[in-house]
Amino acid sequence: RPDVARFVHVSGSSFPSGHSTAAAAVWAAVALALSNGRPRRVRAAFGALAALVAVAVGATRALLGAHWLTDVLAGLALGWSWFTLVAVTFGGRLLRAAAPVELAVGVPLPVAPGAVDDRATPVLSAPGTGSRRRLRSAGARRALLVLVASYATFVALGSAVGWFIVHIVDHSRIGRADVDANRWFVQHRTAGLDRLTGWLSNAGSTTVVVGLAVVAVVVLLVTTRSWRPATTLASGLVLEVSAFVTMANVVGRSRPDVVRLDPSPPTSSFPSGHTAASVALYLGLALVLGGLVRSARVRAALIVVSGTVVAAVAVARVYRGMHHVSDVVAGCVLGLASVAASRHWSTPASPARALREVGFAGDHPEGDPATLP
Repeated sequence: RPDVARFVHVSGSSFPSGHSTAAAAVWAAVALALSNGRPRRVRAAFGALAALVAVAVGATRALLGAHWLTDVLAGLALGWSWFTLVAVTFGGRLLRAAAPVELAVGVPLPVAPGAVDDRATPVLSAPGTGSRRRLRSAGARRALLVLVASYATFVALGSAVGWFIVHIVDHSRIGRADVDANRWFVQHRTAGLDRLTGWLSNAGSTTVVVGLAVVAVVVLLVTTRSWRPATTLASGLVLEVSAFVTMANVVGRSRPDVVRLDPSPPTSSFPSGHTAASVALYLGLALVLGGLVRSARVRAALIVVSGTVVAAVAVARVYRGMHHVSDVVAGCVLGLASVAASRHWSTPASPARALREVGFAGDHPEGDPATLP
């Protein structure tokens, strides 16, 4: 196990993370079962929610000091691989046993006596179905490409900035001023501010952020009847958490050398995970909700409220001695970048670009392009 102070009792070896493995496999199976027979957008939303829960469980295990990051990644990979194997074996998303076997041998297996065998009835695609499928497939590939490229870019740039701060800035006047800011807050601590900043700091904790995110995703999915707002919020959080955990382990910056008011998690000080998660959740939620209302004043109010919450969390983390000022600034930048990336992939492509992605040219054989989504 990691040689750090752990907040939970553990036993056995560290590799792989059993919690991450179970969460990845079980929640994916639950999402598949609950979304069976539903539209593609609903299935995508359930899948995104299951992935969010699994990643959150894995991140929590790393934050609690129970596992290395590589243990968590291996657990997620193992759980999702096992789920994929079982799902394919028992009929994929159709949940019909032996369906892949029939495809392999080319002969339908016998059905139960009295059952209606609808497999012999050919299913004819309505006009435009193939084009719609290619559009959705192109959108999924675009989303995956944006998220993966964003993760790699954030980790590369963030790790480079963190290395520069640890090895160069911390030994300069700017680095000493960074520490002096923490000492100034220590000198002005009071019992009332200690309690207030404790509440504000908890607003960006893993438990609160994950809990609010799950509730928000479910409410958005039910009320809007659309997968886009829910998956936009969820993908931003998943991107932020993944980049933060990787950067924190790569940089390894020490916490401020002051009396800290909270137990130190096993992750390093750079960047501030509480701040980054607050931006991804509260600002991301404000932007999603703002897109559902017409009033400019309401949208502005949502942005102001979310920005106030983020600023309060950032100040609280510095006040309590958990982060340097530069850590919370980096956390804000990471959160903003994650929100921007999630909104970029979820923005619908222009009609002309969409038609190019599905290879439309001239008279399309599968329907009028004006009817395509």
